Amino acid sequence: MTTRPRMPSLLRSLSARLLALTVVASVPGLLALAYNAIDLRKTRYAEVHAEALRNTQFVVSELDQIFDGINGVLHAASQASEVRQSDTAKCSDYVRRVRNGLNALTSILIVNVDGSVRCSSEALGAIFPVVFRNVGRGSRNASNRHQTLLSCITS
Repeated sequence: MTTRPRMPSLLRSLSARLLALTVVASVPGLLALAYNAIDLRKTRYAEVHAEALRNTQFVVSELDQIFDGINGVLHAASQASEVRQSDTAKCSDYVRRVRNGLNALTSILIVNVDGSVRCSSEALGAIFPVVFRNVGRGSRNASNRHQTLLSCITS
């Protein structure tokens, strides 16, 4: 005589079996819902990251245009006769007038090839650190481009 396996006491009633069947049937749906939520979060994170990268590239482009404009102004200022002459007062007055038209610059410094300061839009003193000591000795490549923008190297 064979005996039937006995069911646990919890699953003896019909309502308990229906509840267990419902829980087991809903697990794949809940897993799919959790996967979709995680995937949506990753997608939004990637979109935010891509937007931040685009905005950063835009800012870099704008800054490059600003520095190129300043570079043009400084190059033009370095070619002026007031700067090329040896009169420091005329040079400083000219550079001060140029600087007043450029809100992006706090000061303009004209530096000789040997690194000595020829003239400035501001009074020389503690406001100019000794950054320009080696200006004129190296090449004007992209790595020191922004440093050389702050000075006009004239011969």
